[in-house]
Amino acid sequence: MSICSNPTPQAWKEKIAKIKEICEPAGKKGKKQKIAVLGGDSREIILIEALLDWGFDVAAFALSPLQLPAGTFFCETVAEALTGAKALILPMPGVKNDGIIYTKDRFDCSLLKEDLAILPPGTPVLVGCASSYLRQLTREAGLDLLALAETDEIAIPNAIPSALPIRVKKYCRFLPVSQKYCYLFSVLYYNFF
Repeated sequence: MSICSNPTPQAWKEKIAKIKEICEPAGKKGKKQKIAVLGGDSREIILIEALLDWGFDVAAFALSPLQLPAGTFFCETVAEALTGAKALILPMPGVKNDGIIYTKDRFDCSLLKEDLAILPPGTPVLVGCASSYLRQLTREAGLDLLALAETDEIAIPNAIPSALPIRVKKYCRFLPVSQKYCYLFSVLYYNFF
């Protein structure tokens, strides 16, 4: 069952507890757990560093091997990255409806039904924004999809800086400066005052 269809706070707590249980760091179970990271940008690099520090094995695909932290397994195929993984992490922008995974470095990276069949049912799949394509794939494979951008912990803090420039831009037409400077002012105001 996918968690993405209007989950209750209790459902989120249960799902996160399950993810923590499945992906318990190496020190507690005695064996390192493998997490697959497919695509992304500098945010995923930072996440990989944290996962390595916490004692996980990380298999990465569609990220530049030059940027990967030491200890990361660089994989040449999606299947190689997913084999044996206890969780799958996809980038915040997610997977497009044509199956293309977001990557900063323009790697040719797509996620297919056959790829997700490698993961056992119930495996958590974490993504920022879940497209209808990804929702369908995870549902068919019996995987637990967690769209983080839909959680209040992510959505609310991101809504404020996203909405503020729009509100300021609405009033910019009354000011004797260009919209570019009004936008800059709104971003500076939000971040520093």
